[in-house]
Amino acid sequence: MCQLKRHNHADSAWILVGDTIYDATPYIRSHPGGMQTILKKSGGAADCTEDLRFHSGRAQREWRKFKVGTLVPCSRQSS
Repeated sequence: MCQLKRHNHADSAWILVGDTIYDATPYIRSHPGGMQTILKKSGGAADCTEDLRFHSGRAQREWRKFKVGTLVPCSRQSS
């Protein structure tokens, strides 16, 4: 989670879907809903599970290419 929180800007926007982290950076500037719709939830600010379900099946499959990893708790040293 600590590293996820660092990726909350236009140059590096990671989103959380359940416990899976995706890099939305490559798509952020061309997102039909605008850059701010992604940025306001990036960095783990919100779980984007419902947002992902809103998208077409094709778009959901496309997201698999951008998987960064799985969320794990921060170590005490990273806090």
